[in-house]
Amino acid sequence: SAGIMSAQVANAETEYSAELATSYLFRGQDQGASGLISAAADYSHDSGAYAGLWVAGAGATPEYDLYAGFALDAGDVSVDVGAVTYVYPGTADGAALDGIEAYVNVGFMGASVSYNMGLESLEDSTYIALGYEVSGVALTYGLSDDDAGTKYSHIDLGYGLTEDLSITVSKVMDDSDAGNAVNEDMQVVLTFGIPLK
Repeated sequence: SAGIMSAQVANAETEYSAELATSYLFRGQDQGASGLISAAADYSHDSGAYAGLWVAGAGATPEYDLYAGFALDAGDVSVDVGAVTYVYPGTADGAALDGIEAYVNVGFMGASVSYNMGLESLEDSTYIALGYEVSGVALTYGLSDDDAGTKYSHIDLGYGLTEDLSITVSKVMDDSDAGNAVNEDMQVVLTFGIPLK
């Protein structure tokens, strides 16, 4: 097994990144933080397997997400299958491996479709997103449906102002029948990527 591990490490790489954002925007919804600082470490292997950790500080509640999956490119088509767990250690019920989503992302020549299915405490929750990106402009239409009866859709328009600075404008449409209102105010978020050497 040591020989196999050595071969895998030789064909793998780890990348680090960090960002500052004016607010924490997730699937069209402002998470109530006045700002967001985040960092990520991503491991990828030539086989297509990958894993990573995303850590964020937003207000009084820290968050870290663990994810792993397999991505494959075949010409203009890309497929990404994996799972992510959301962990909030600052909350009383925050627990590792609770709040898991499985996802499938398919891309073709700038267009993409993704499907997220909730597991564990997120059971019966789904999120579907359609996207298209061209010349630094990204358009996303998302549909969110959770197990509490909250349903909404949102449209995000993102643009890279510079290599490290981008802007996102997001608008939510409330489709809920259960009276669980979502924030329909238009959101504008600036995100700055912190160069890491």
